[in-house]
Amino acid sequence: MFQYLEHEVIVDVARRIGKTMTYTRTAELQAMSMHRLGYSPARIRSEAMKILNADPQYRKAVAKNTLEYKKDVRDLINDITKQAMLAGDELIAGAGNMAWVNDLAIWKAANKTLEDNSYLQQLIDAYGRQTEQSMKNLTKTTGFKAKSGFESIENLYRREMDKATIKVCSGTFTREQATRDAVKELAQSGLRSVDYASGYSMQIDTAARMAIRTGCHQISQKIEAENIMRSGEGLVYIPEHEGARNKGTGHANHEQWQGKVYSWKPGNYEKEEKRIGQKIEDLWEKTGYSLDGSKENDPLGLNGYNCRHNVHIWFEGVKDLPAHMQPMPSVTYNGKTLDYYAQTQKMRQMERGIRALKREKEACKKLGIDTTETDAKISAKRREYNEFCDLCGIRPHTERLRYDCNTSELRNTRTYEKFVTASRENAVYADEIISAQSKLGKLEQKEIIKRGKDLDLPVFDNGNLGKAYRKWNIQKERGYYDVVGHGSPEIMEFFGRKVNDDIIAKIIKGRSDYKGEKIRLLSCMTGLADEKGNCFAQRLANALSVEVQAPNKLLYLHKNGTIHVGSSAYKNDGEMITFYPRKEHKNERDNQ
Repeated sequence: MFQYLEHEVIVDVARRIGKTMTYTRTAELQAMSMHRLGYSPARIRSEAMKILNADPQYRKAVAKNTLEYKKDVRDLINDITKQAMLAGDELIAGAGNMAWVNDLAIWKAANKTLEDNSYLQQLIDAYGRQTEQSMKNLTKTTGFKAKSGFESIENLYRREMDKATIKVCSGTFTREQATRDAVKELAQSGLRSVDYASGYSMQIDTAARMAIRTGCHQISQKIEAENIMRSGEGLVYIPEHEGARNKGTGHANHEQWQGKVYSWKPGNYEKEEKRIGQKIEDLWEKTGYSLDGSKENDPLGLNGYNCRHNVHIWFEGVKDLPAHMQPMPSVTYNGKTLDYYAQTQKMRQMERGIRALKREKEACKKLGIDTTETDAKISAKRREYNEFCDLCGIRPHTERLRYDCNTSELRNTRTYEKFVTASRENAVYADEIISAQSKLGKLEQKEIIKRGKDLDLPVFDNGNLGKAYRKWNIQKERGYYDVVGHGSPEIMEFFGRKVNDDIIAKIIKGRSDYKGEKIRLLSCMTGLADEKGNCFAQRLANALSVEVQAPNKLLYLHKNGTIHVGSSAYKNDGEMITFYPRKEHKNERDNQ
């Protein structure tokens, strides 16, 4: 996991230098944070330069800016790295805000000494404790249902959450950046929602954001707990923060127990109680958190779900109890009085609503539905969100409004549900379109193309369709080359994977039995064109520069060797459409 982290940092530093042609502030923070973990800045620089030197574009840029450019970059990296080393703790505190830094400040203020231990070792130890030495479930995610067709999807989810959490805890990546990277990686693997055993379902971006936030906080607290136990002190302090959870009772109501001193191990603390003017109660009994792990933690209490509280060591007789912070003012919104906690919850609700509308917009675009109305709703909701933040005096979290296309389960949108209920034809079309979200990597594309070239026949389905075509000896049409597989107006299926026209074209061109004939696509609705005449068959005709014949509705094969096109097995209300190559297809593809 830590080798992965080092690799990610090296790649990201190289990317930033290659993009900006300078050593950015973010790259500086990353290199400095890695040094704090015990990694060599020289190695990071060396490996980053290897990546850059292997990039033709970078080499071209270097040559363009004189041969001295590379030396200048290296010198700049060296200078900034030296400065970063000198400013170490401050930069890390700003980048990661980790418990080790906080602990050092508290111990120094109390004129206490703390044995300097490698932060990397502490992070590894905390990582092991969090996963109970299993190295699998860092974020404590439970009850996830694996979706059929995916291998070990539960482990994939947990692994990506682990990787993201390590990125954030190391101080080398922001939480938002790590979350987005994890969501994209999961989406490309086909995972777009998390279904919990309770029956509750979350879109992957929301689930990942919550899991990473909780995981990072718990890791930080495990490091802090270890330092407290090493000290031999028996008291801890829980600072207050604005917007603490004030719903529920007991452990679940965080506002009730914040801002107080607690004991985590038995002792006589009467003298300290009199000095600070507060009764000192048991930490676990009041907050549900066991510092030494001797009792089971309450997931609704301290360091539980979405908790942002920290636990700091409290040295007897050293520091006075801070005055309770003044509550943030309440506001009246839509006739309701909202305290600060309710204001933050309303913000989260608005943020989820905007992301949901952006998913609706993506679904509209995928299904060919006009997005004017949805665009207007998004603009209105963003104005409402900004106005609400202004009313409350809270900074808008615009990063939480971001939405990356092809990362959500669009079947859970209202747009999809409304579209598929209109007709069976719409249902088949929508299902195929939405199933085509996952993008294939370059390596996977190469493997698919090679496999397609080596097939006995250009039949891209190993299920009933492929078996029927081969077994029933479907009648061929003179001058046409048959290509068989499940499809839609946008994609075809290759042994369970969704592929575009470019991949199919490369397969056909590379086959030894193809001599430039016209193409007959025996693939459902690949000939169903939009208002501009575009569809899978048209794009394939453009790519191959030959005529392509394809069905505009569902395609059915029969045991007597015949086919028919229609809206059902009993209706012959469709037809095979011929598409001719367009000269302007290159520009069309570039614009799509």
